[in-house]
Amino acid sequence: MLLHPASYWWVVSLRTLAALYIFSFIDAYYTSLEINQGKEPGPYQNPRVAAILNLVTHGFGYFYLGERGKGLLVFLGLRLVAAALGRAPWVMELVLLGIAADAYRIGRREFLRPKATPMMASSGLLLLGLSDEPRARTTPDVTPTAPPPDSDRGRLPQYVPLALASILGLAYAGFMVAAAIMPDYQVLDQSQAEFNQTPEEKIYSNPLYGVTMHVPAQWRFAGLGGGYLVQAGSADGVCRAGLVLDSISPFTKLESRKDSILTEIQGINPNARLVGQRESKLGVRSGYELTFSHMEGGYEILTRFVLAQKGMTLYSLILTNPAPFDEDCRRLTDVIRLRLVLPED
Repeated sequence: MLLHPASYWWVVSLRTLAALYIFSFIDAYYTSLEINQGKEPGPYQNPRVAAILNLVTHGFGYFYLGERGKGLLVFLGLRLVAAALGRAPWVMELVLLGIAADAYRIGRREFLRPKATPMMASSGLLLLGLSDEPRARTTPDVTPTAPPPDSDRGRLPQYVPLALASILGLAYAGFMVAAAIMPDYQVLDQSQAEFNQTPEEKIYSNPLYGVTMHVPAQWRFAGLGGGYLVQAGSADGVCRAGLVLDSISPFTKLESRKDSILTEIQGINPNARLVGQRESKLGVRSGYELTFSHMEGGYEILTRFVLAQKGMTLYSLILTNPAPFDEDCRRLTDVIRLRLVLPED
């Protein structure tokens, strides 16, 4: 589940890859520009390196700049901030962008000083062999001559790397906005759940999620929890049905989520095999049905995932029964599947 688009680790991985990719070509461009202008700093004074370290390592850019006290304070403080934010990890991304900007500011300030000295000397990291002693800039003995008029010919215009970085940055910002507004179903609220019964059926409804499930009167609703919004089974325990809610990125199509479920199931149970897939209906919504088979206690067990999507919510009705009773269970679970009420558009 770490690679699921709703996962925080998926967002962190995306941020790290985007940051490194943007940094690589921006830093290459400006480093070459600074070398051509005679402004090359020591490799451990690069403000862009400091910024990217703070972004992806939660404060190690300050150690890189020699500010050990600030780096340790920020690193420990971010641990507390992350715990306090809890279910709003996107706020942490804004904090990291802030400390990245601060590291760039400090590194740039040192770089623009008349004589740049390796700030890492105070951290003791020069013992690792990065440098034997501070390198100071030297002032040329002669006044540099103006570059020839055509010296800029063939140089990549500055707006090109900046435009590419801006496009990638905006794309990442879009992912962050999507992550902020995506529903969180890790903890399900059952405070408004109701159970009703008629002579023909039992009914579960939860207006908070806009879901209503009808099951035969002889069935029993199981205890709430275990990742299910609602689950029920026949009196003999042979046929079972449960509904799971999951968030899904607006950039992810249902077809790709279907493929990821196949990978997840086979990762959990290597003996599970896909024995069927087809287009299906969940309530009135169109979706997909995946059928898996595995052996359990000497019996073949069939598990069906009926998937449908509305907005950024993925609905998965999970139907389970032994293969010898498949026909009998299907008559019941097909009614449950088609009568399932999901939120209206």
